[in-house]
Amino acid sequence: MQVNPLVVVGVVLLFFGWLAIPLAVTVLGAALGVMGGILAVDFVSVNFPEIQIPEWSYPAAAIILGGLGWLVAKRLFSLLIFITGVVGALALKAQLDTSMNLSQQLVETPLGQFALTPWFTLFFGVTGGALLSLLKRYLLIVVSSLAGAVLIARNAGWRRKC
Repeated sequence: MQVNPLVVVGVVLLFFGWLAIPLAVTVLGAALGVMGGILAVDFVSVNFPEIQIPEWSYPAAAIILGGLGWLVAKRLFSLLIFITGVVGALALKAQLDTSMNLSQQLVETPLGQFALTPWFTLFFGVTGGALLSLLKRYLLIVVSSLAGAVLIARNAGWRRKC
């Protein structure tokens, strides 16, 4: 029996996606750092032949820049989730202002005129980013489970009964 590889990926995402996605991001960052370290030492040795580079500098540069790549990827992933929360919250506020005139309705609350200022919009966006950052693990569980379920349903070869 032939198993579609996308079904296997779907099962992994469905059950272990909340672990696999951050792990894949950090491993990719470390791998890019290792390759960057090796290429940097190679670039120096090719373009500056008067500099004598010892053999141990290749693994040293790979280890140092691999660790740096791992840290950068981990931080950028968290920053990307925060930025996504900010943009999502700002889009939600813009939609609520357009459809329900939210800021004008909030003027009659204790917020007063603060609801009409750009500071309220900034506060709304930063709050959304902070909430999404706090709920990062649950977000990854839901999104990866949905992605895995879609991959399984589309590629398992099941047919509709009707």
